[in-house]
Amino acid sequence: MPSWWVHRLFANKFGLNVEHSKIVDEIIDFPHLLPNEFETPFGKFRYPKNVEKVHDWVKYYPIEAGRTFMEFHGIEAVKAMILHLLLDYVYEC
Repeated sequence: MPSWWVHRLFANKFGLNVEHSKIVDEIIDFPHLLPNEFETPFGKFRYPKNVEKVHDWVKYYPIEAGRTFMEFHGIEAVKAMILHLLLDYVYEC
């Protein structure tokens, strides 16, 4: 996975809210450290009940992840999730 400064840089370049993108990155990368439901400055986030809370869980549960992020904070959260996945993919290539 690329450094988080890379995630911040591209979030900013693509016009995403950098703080929002940071929270989405943390939700994706550290699910095992977060409770199943918690408050953020952007609203309440709830992990889907049928997913295993592992690092990069969105790769294994893309439909559930997209739906969950859309419910969390709309298309902005979904865009941040997709950016996270794309940056990780590019880094792995």
